[in-house]
Amino acid sequence: MDSCETSGRKCILVVDDQAMVAESLKMALEFAGFEVQTAESGRDALTHFEPQKFAVIFTDFEMPGMNGHEFASIIKARDPRQPIIMVTAYADSILNMGPLPQVDLVICKPYSLEELQIAMSKILPPS
Repeated sequence: MDSCETSGRKCILVVDDQAMVAESLKMALEFAGFEVQTAESGRDALTHFEPQKFAVIFTDFEMPGMNGHEFASIIKARDPRQPIIMVTAYADSILNMGPLPQVDLVICKPYSLEELQIAMSKILPPS
């Protein structure tokens, strides 16, 4: 798991079992000025989670061992105020399941940088 430096920038956690996907999202978020930490599984991310550490958590839905919904549920139980964005290729199916109180926003893969910026503006107040 990468670590967030104490650079004064907001720290974001990206959880995805596909390294290329996590790295792509990390690069886009770093370009936008964020510090980014990555984890390759929900279990890995949970070992490093601390309330108030991350401005936002991005999680994939389809991951082995613990899917994004299960991961988000555990995080929200620990810190109900933690913003979580689910990034998934199955957005339509997930959204058809009804409200997901564990997730603040769902983004469909593939996404554009503009969609990522819009999502971030919905979750994080302007600084």
